[in-house]
Amino acid sequence: LATAPTPKLVEEANSQVKGFLDKCADQKVLQPAGCPFSLPLDRVQNDTIDWDIVKYPTVTIEPFRGSWVVQPQSRTARMKVVEIDLFTGAAAPRELEQKFDFSGQLSVDGDDVTLTPVVEY
Repeated sequence: LATAPTPKLVEEANSQVKGFLDKCADQKVLQPAGCPFSLPLDRVQNDTIDWDIVKYPTVTIEPFRGSWVVQPQSRTARMKVVEIDLFTGAAAPRELEQKFDFSGQLSVDGDDVTLTPVVEY
């Protein structure tokens, strides 16, 4: 007997993944806390950091050892920032992209679904 996620479970998981990544992108820092993407820059105007998710993962849910897991996917985040030239002091806007992997575990209790992202650095 093969088990499969219901459309409602997939919809809820997609919603939670999008919400998690949106909260990550809302952080105006180079390495958002608990998030799967970051960029190591050392000469930026901190108030100019702006993350955006280029394309959200489309959740694929699989059964695994009696629970549900979100299959890993690679996606891209974009950061807009103003960089400062260390020699001239000139400020220049930059747009950088960062590939990141996303996966997670799902806990289902009745109608309650909880997504726990798996973040590795």
